[in-house]
Amino acid sequence: MATLSSHVLDSVSGSHAAGIRIECAQLGNSRDRVAIFDVVANEEGRIAEPIDCKDGDQLEVLFYGKDYFSAHSLLASSDSAISGPLQIMEVVVVRITIPDATARYHIPIVLSPHSYSVWWSS
Repeated sequence: MATLSSHVLDSVSGSHAAGIRIECAQLGNSRDRVAIFDVVANEEGRIAEPIDCKDGDQLEVLFYGKDYFSAHSLLASSDSAISGPLQIMEVVVVRITIPDATARYHIPIVLSPHSYSVWWSS
Protein backbone atom coordinates (compact mmCIF):
# COMPACT_ATOMS: atom_id res chain seq x y z
CA MET A 1 0.00 0.00 0.00
CA ALA A 2 1.31 3.45 -0.93
CA THR A 3 1.31 6.52 1.27
CA LEU A 4 0.48 10.02 0.07
CA SER A 5 1.69 12.83 2.29
CA SER A 6 1.74 16.59 2.00
CA HIS A 7 2.99 19.62 3.88
CA VAL A 8 1.03 22.78 3.09
CA LEU A 9 2.61 26.13 3.88
CA ASP A 10 0.64 29.38 4.00
CA SER A 11 2.72 32.08 2.30
CA VAL A 12 0.45 34.89 3.56
CA SER A 13 1.01 34.20 7.26
CA GLY A 14 4.39 32.52 6.75
CA SER A 15 3.27 29.48 8.71
CA HIS A 16 1.74 26.03 8.34
CA ALA A 17 -1.71 25.77 6.72
CA ALA A 18 -3.29 24.03 9.71
CA GLY A 19 -6.80 22.83 8.99
CA ILE A 20 -6.72 23.06 5.19
CA ARG A 21 -8.98 20.50 3.53
CA ILE A 22 -7.26 18.05 1.16
CA GLU A 23 -9.13 15.59 -0.99
CA CYS A 24 -7.75 12.74 -3.09
CA ALA A 25 -9.46 10.70 -5.78
CA GLN A 26 -8.41 8.05 -8.26
CA LEU A 27 -9.09 8.95 -11.88
CA GLY A 28 -10.45 6.27 -14.18
CA ASN A 29 -9.94 6.00 -17.95
CA SER A 30 -12.97 8.21 -18.63
CA ARG A 31 -11.87 10.66 -15.91
CA ASP A 32 -14.47 9.34 -13.48
CA ARG A 33 -13.41 9.96 -9.89
CA VAL A 34 -13.32 7.43 -7.05
CA ALA A 35 -12.80 9.05 -3.65
CA ILE A 36 -9.75 7.86 -1.71
CA PHE A 37 -9.71 10.33 1.18
CA ASP A 38 -11.02 13.72 2.28
CA VAL A 39 -9.08 15.01 5.29
CA VAL A 40 -8.01 18.14 7.13
CA ALA A 41 -4.32 18.88 7.69
CA ASN A 42 -3.00 18.78 11.24
CA GLU A 43 -1.61 21.77 13.18
CA GLU A 44 1.61 21.53 11.16
CA GLY A 45 -0.27 21.61 7.84
CA ARG A 46 0.57 17.96 7.23
CA ILE A 47 -1.24 14.82 6.14
CA ALA A 48 -0.04 11.23 5.61
CA GLU A 49 -2.68 8.91 4.21
CA PRO A 50 -2.48 5.29 3.06
CA ILE A 51 -3.76 4.82 -0.49
CA ASP A 52 -4.86 1.54 -1.97
CA CYS A 53 -3.80 1.78 -5.61
CA LYS A 54 -2.07 -0.06 -8.44
CA ASP A 55 1.07 0.78 -10.41
CA GLY A 56 0.16 3.35 -13.05
CA ASP A 57 -2.95 4.72 -11.31
CA GLN A 58 -3.56 8.43 -11.74
CA LEU A 59 -4.59 10.43 -8.68
CA GLU A 60 -6.06 13.88 -8.36
CA VAL A 61 -5.25 15.77 -5.16
CA LEU A 62 -7.27 18.90 -4.34
CA PHE A 63 -6.16 21.60 -1.92
CA TYR A 64 -9.08 23.86 -0.87
CA GLY A 65 -7.29 27.20 -0.60
CA LYS A 66 -10.28 29.54 -0.70
CA ASP A 67 -11.99 27.79 2.20
CA TYR A 68 -8.75 27.86 4.18
CA PHE A 69 -7.98 31.55 3.57
CA SER A 70 -11.62 32.56 4.19
CA ALA A 71 -11.68 30.69 7.50
CA HIS A 72 -8.49 32.42 8.61
CA SER A 73 -9.53 35.91 7.42
CA LEU A 74 -6.45 36.07 5.21
CA LEU A 75 -8.19 37.29 2.08
CA ALA A 76 -7.61 40.92 1.14
CA SER A 77 -10.87 42.85 1.38
CA SER A 78 -10.45 44.70 -1.90
CA ASP A 79 -8.08 45.90 -4.57
CA SER A 80 -8.26 49.06 -6.70
CA ALA A 81 -8.61 47.00 -9.90
CA ILE A 82 -10.82 44.24 -8.50
CA SER A 83 -13.73 44.70 -6.15
CA GLY A 84 -14.26 42.03 -3.54
CA PRO A 85 -11.93 39.42 -2.05
CA LEU A 86 -8.78 38.53 -3.96
CA GLN A 87 -9.12 34.79 -4.37
CA ILE A 88 -8.18 33.66 -7.84
CA MET A 89 -7.39 30.01 -7.15
CA GLU A 90 -10.21 28.50 -5.12
CA VAL A 91 -8.92 24.92 -5.41
CA VAL A 92 -5.45 23.80 -6.45
CA VAL A 93 -5.59 20.53 -8.40
CA VAL A 94 -2.50 18.32 -8.61
CA ARG A 95 -2.56 15.18 -10.75
CA ILE A 96 0.06 12.52 -10.23
CA THR A 97 0.71 9.05 -11.60
CA ILE A 98 1.72 6.31 -9.17
CA PRO A 99 4.63 4.32 -10.66
CA ASP A 100 5.00 2.07 -7.58
CA ALA A 101 1.93 1.19 -5.51
CA THR A 102 4.09 0.40 -2.47
CA ALA A 103 6.07 3.67 -2.33
CA ARG A 104 5.65 6.88 -0.37
CA TYR A 105 4.74 10.05 -2.29
CA HIS A 106 5.15 13.49 -0.73
CA ILE A 107 3.66 16.63 -2.28
CA PRO A 108 4.73 19.85 -0.53
CA ILE A 109 2.84 23.00 -1.51
CA VAL A 110 3.26 26.69 -0.72
CA LEU A 111 -0.09 28.41 -1.07
CA SER A 112 -1.51 31.93 -1.22
CA PRO A 113 -4.90 33.25 -2.41
CA HIS A 114 -3.46 34.01 -5.86
CA SER A 115 -0.54 31.64 -6.39
CA TYR A 116 1.00 28.35 -5.42
CA SER A 117 4.14 26.31 -5.83
CA VAL A 118 4.11 22.53 -5.73
CA TRP A 119 6.74 19.87 -6.23
CA TRP A 120 7.28 16.16 -5.68
CA SER A 121 9.50 14.82 -2.97
CA SER A 122 10.22 11.30 -1.79
